[in-house]
Parts: sequence; C-alpha cells; structure tokens
Amino acid sequence: MADAARSLFDSLADFSRVQELIDNGEAEGPQLECKSPGAPQLSRELKAKLGEAVSGFANTGGGVIVWGVSTTKHAHSGLDVLTQIEPIGNCKSFAQQVDRSIPTIAYPTMQVPTSKTLHYVEGESRGIVITYIPPTSGDPVQSLIDRKFHFRNGDEFAEMPYEILKRMFTGVAAPDLAPVFNADLVTVNSAGVWKIPILLENRSSAVGEDARVLLTFLNAEACARITPRVFRDVSAVNPGQRVFIAGVSHPIYRGLNFVAGEFRVSMRKGKLPRRVLNLRVKIFSNKMRAHSWDMAIQLAKKGFSVRSVRDEYLY
Repeated sequence: MADAARSLFDSLADFSRVQELIDNGEAEGPQLECKSPGAPQLSRELKAKLGEAVSGFANTGGGVIVWGVSTTKHAHSGLDVLTQIEPIGNCKSFAQQVDRSIPTIAYPTMQVPTSKTLHYVEGESRGIVITYIPPTSGDPVQSLIDRKFHFRNGDEFAEMPYEILKRMFTGVAAPDLAPVFNADLVTVNSAGVWKIPILLENRSSAVGEDARVLLTFLNAEACARITPRVFRDVSAVNPGQRVFIAGVSHPIYRGLNFVAGEFRVSMRKGKLPRRVLNLRVKIFSNKMRAHSWDMAIQLAKKGFSVRSVRDEYLY
C-alpha cells in the first residue's frame, strides 16, 4: 500500500511547494501537522507535542510535521488551515534537536529519516523544518513523555481507546528487529582502534528467531583495518565490497537487547583524519520483513555517535 505521508514528505522539496499549500487553503489532516515555534529551541512543551505526534502518526499510517508554518481555525469547517510561513532562525540546529529527541521520546524506538530544512535563499540560516514519521510495522508506539498511546483522528491527536490498543497488540504476528549502537559499550584504545558491538533490539512482542545480520562497509577504503568478532567475512562472494555476516540462533525478545557481534576498526591517517565510518546493516529474521539501514558513524575524540542516513525495507 502506498505511503501517503512519505509521498507528502518527498513532495515538500522547496519553499514554493509549502507556499502552494498555503495558497490552496490546505488544512491539517490525517498526514499533516504544522507548528510555528517562536524560537529555534525544542522547548519542553514542543517536545511533549512531538512525542504525541510520533506516537499518533506512527500508529495511524504515518505523517509529516512542518515546523515554521502557522495555522488558523476556519470559522465554518473548524479545520486548522495553513496561514503563513514563519521561518525558524537557525533551522538546521532546530532540525537536529528534533532528530535527536525522537529516539528518546517514544517506545518502541522510532528510526526516522533525517528532518530536512528549506530556505528562501541558499545559505540563509532561517527556514522551515520538515519531519517525517513512518507508520509502525510492529507494536503500537507509546509517547514516553505522557506514557500514552495516541492516534491521528482527523486533524488532531487523541489517546487510543483501550479496545483498539488491545487489537493492535494481539494482532502483531511478526518480530521487528533493528540494530542498536550503545555508546556506553563502545571503546577506543590509545592506538585508535575502536571496538564497536552491534546489538539487536526487538520492537515487537513477537519473538525474533533465526536472525541474520549483514554488514557492508560502504567506505572500507577509509579503514586501515577491520577485524570482526562473531561476524564472518563474506567479501569473497561479494566482489568489490567488504561484507560480513553473523547468525543469531538465540531468540530475541522485546526489552532484552542481544549482542549479535562486534567489529574492531581503525581509520586511515592522512592530512585530515578519517573519522566517519559509513555502514549498511541488513537484518533478516524468520517471519520478519527484511530491513536495511545506512548509517554514518562518527569516530572522533569528542565521542561516538551514529546518524541514520537511510532506512528501508528490502521487499
């Protein structure tokens, strides 16, 4: 089935497209929510609204949040109609705040594409931020701020009735495994060798069984050395690529993350140190739709961080 929210997100590629929605009298609806922050700060109130939106959109087919557009309630229809663009100062910083917050305010943890920023003029700091929330493929998503499960009801978010919530839980028949990088478990020695475990998280109540994890180092040429633990090197059957695979026979339950394996890597040295490792993680499991993630892993003295670049199902 087509993802209407993703199509909307992709279509909002520049300021003119957002202005077109306003000129056409577009209103908030099942896939669209607008916010106009007064300052480029994700306040406590806005974070609560974001948690509500992540839960509500994820549980109701996905949605898009446009930050930097105000709305006015229509006198007759009662709908919140898009009124005008109110650009956010330093919108890039605001987008980063939103993206960093999403994994911490909802459970199961949501992996979402990076929010995009739109500017009147290239290089200008003011602009609009657009965030896409994909639909959940597993258990319903709960906001960790108010501890409620939400759903999108027309142009508003509402708490999900117990009977619907119960059906969503009992109707889940497939596991939903995802990779997790825990910074507390990552170490680096004096020689610059990073030890990075890869954990598997199950976002579904259905048990994950007979899982396979496939790692592809997308910029292997930037690595001085790659040493896997548990993972088996299958580069020979993938010409021109550095690919590793690990099998997990242990059942994976929701709430009990499991270490699939680890790798140790050091980056090549040159005039400028190579500090970003680009990694593709594919996960296959019995009764689960195979999933792929492209991740940019920052290996710097100031710390270890992971940014999701791409997230898609394989079929």
